[in-house]
Amino acid sequence: MLIIDRDFASFDPREHAHAVIVLDDYLADVDSIEPLLQTLASKTRRGEDVLAYLQDMAKREKQREQAEGGAAATARLASYIEIKPQIFGVGIDLKAILRDIADRLSSRSHSGAPAAP
Repeated sequence: MLIIDRDFASFDPREHAHAVIVLDDYLADVDSIEPLLQTLASKTRRGEDVLAYLQDMAKREKQREQAEGGAAATARLASYIEIKPQIFGVGIDLKAILRDIADRLSSRSHSGAPAAP
């Protein structure tokens, strides 16, 4: 789906702001397409900048993916070494904590639902 802020006849992708929503990305969670389209429609009706909203969504998604990748890489690295510091005779398995964080970030990213406006 192509989002532009002018009529198609005068649109030049090299000069004008635009956004592309790849609907195939929502196939894993088809029910998330409707809320996305409703959000875009309501923002359009209110005269809000839909392109700025989509750019912000893309920026947040990229940050989330970077955070997820960092947590997963740290958990993977921790799986190669034994990290169990003792505090007052109680052991803490940092490897398990890192793995749990990476799993939680991964499961959140696969929900597919866009953030509410």
